[in-house]
Amino acid sequence: MKIRRVLICIFALLWIAAPALASMSVPFCVVPPTGKAAFSPKAHELRDSLQAKMLKRMRQESPKLKVQQALEIKPALGVIRALVLLADFPDTIATTSVSAVNEKLFSVKTFPTGSFRDYYLENSYGKLDIQGDVVGDPKSRTGWLRMKRDYGYYANNQFGLGEPPRSAKQLVIDAIEAAFKANPNLDPTKYDRDRDGKVDMLIVVHAGGGSEGTTDPSQIWSHHSEINPPIIKNGVAFTNYAIVAEDSNIGIYVHEVGHILGLPDL
Repeated sequence: MKIRRVLICIFALLWIAAPALASMSVPFCVVPPTGKAAFSPKAHELRDSLQAKMLKRMRQESPKLKVQQALEIKPALGVIRALVLLADFPDTIATTSVSAVNEKLFSVKTFPTGSFRDYYLENSYGKLDIQGDVVGDPKSRTGWLRMKRDYGYYANNQFGLGEPPRSAKQLVIDAIEAAFKANPNLDPTKYDRDRDGKVDMLIVVHAGGGSEGTTDPSQIWSHHSEINPPIIKNGVAFTNYAIVAEDSNIGIYVHEVGHILGLPDL
């Protein structure tokens, strides 16, 4: 339980101590994004209001999710292997290489600001090591899984929230199906460490920006949720997922994956 308390403290720091963590690029939903002009006070107010509304809406859409997670919560110790799916679109083509995503997430002490894996290793005192595989389409020009529909179809001018077919959940479903089609030997049992019949950690990275940094409803708001009913592949269920944007910083990954680990919004 000590490690759980440590991680909860880490999660709180993402909200109240962002400046102190700047060297690791961990503040949740950094605004403004690097290289863009600062938002006005009114824009900050709008963003905070939208953020509160998005969180409320996600909770209402999955009222049993948090109770279920609380019942299923397990110690986050040892090695967890994540499955990361890369999805781009006919109208929004990825500009980041598969190798660059892999370095950003899973390298050790080589990424300039520290990788996603570095963050959890450092802040769990080496007790939690999130490794993983970044999966796209090896035959695609970008290396990413190309969706059949445009980005805006999934965002639906509603931040991608809601139920399929026009939602981020549908994008997750389509990405799973595309991944197995493009990679026939993909083995989901590699990502079920505790052998409970469920993938432990699914992260979908989509091309384009995330609305948590822009308040644009035509973009997907990075979040954690569940697929219900789950998608079953080779006897393993895909249920919980985190979805983030191609240009998301490490802090977004840390925040959303924290939910998969059982941490609440603080």
